[in-house]
Amino acid sequence: MKKALLLTLLVFITKFYQAQNWCAPGAEWHYRVYMPFYINYQDGYMKVSVTGTVNNGSNLIYNLSGTFYGELYPQGSGTTTLNYFNIALYEQNQVVYIYYPMDTLVNLNASIGDKWRITRFGSNPSGLPCIRPYLTVVDTGHVLINGQHLKRISVIHSNNPSSSFDIIEKIGCLYGFMYPYYSCELHGWSLGNFVCYSDNNFPLYQNPGYNLPCNFTTVGKEEFTLEGLELNVFPNPALNMVKIEFSGENTPEQFQVQVYDMLGKKVLSGTYSSGSSLDLADIKEGLYTLNLVSDGQVLARRKLLIAD
Repeated sequence: MKKALLLTLLVFITKFYQAQNWCAPGAEWHYRVYMPFYINYQDGYMKVSVTGTVNNGSNLIYNLSGTFYGELYPQGSGTTTLNYFNIALYEQNQVVYIYYPMDTLVNLNASIGDKWRITRFGSNPSGLPCIRPYLTVVDTGHVLINGQHLKRISVIHSNNPSSSFDIIEKIGCLYGFMYPYYSCELHGWSLGNFVCYSDNNFPLYQNPGYNLPCNFTTVGKEEFTLEGLELNVFPNPALNMVKIEFSGENTPEQFQVQVYDMLGKKVLSGTYSSGSSLDLADIKEGLYTLNLVSDGQVLARRKLLIAD
């Protein structure tokens, strides 16, 4: 009798150890959405949530939905539920699959050398369908996060076999989306890097590679200048005017200056050249974003404080 109970317990522990927990109850993933090099850039975060599950007798189906929080410049839109992001996953025999098409997404019970195809949407420049890449498992193990031992597999991508990345139970691909679509992103043009994850039984975990809050709303506050260019905006803080000096390799003779308030409203726009001065007399005091744009590309961005 004791042997039978011990065997039953061993089987239970083995199955529990082998099971993969991908879409846990209350699971939420946050991803950074940041496209500073496009005039209609987005800045905010994307939250993907498990909205429910259905068991059809053979598969456990997870329904996912996504919501964008932040701003879409220059329109200044806020929270947006992404209608195209209504996805169903199913799990069978402890392997998570796409609902359609039925490609394996991730198998955290995989062994070294295992491979599977991953989905890639779209087409290449010739108009032909993209060749679907695949992942190859090169290492397996566990990682301790929030006091829990989570399964880990290290994989290489067929498009970049020289480097590997980790896929972790619950959390997913640490440098991209929560499960390995192409380049670990579902929609590479709008979603970005993994920031945070949590569920009903897992405290908030933040990617240590990104020093950003999980629910950030930093709209256009990051300053940058494209490599090879130099920008000087002075005085800053400014009163009634500000001077712009712009130089570097392939600097355009003229560029467009756009100034936005923190709600995304454009308060100033015009064409200038290096050394020009901007008249700020009609703009209220406050914090603004100044963009330098050429041919639809943002070349540089600065914070601009206007004060009396």
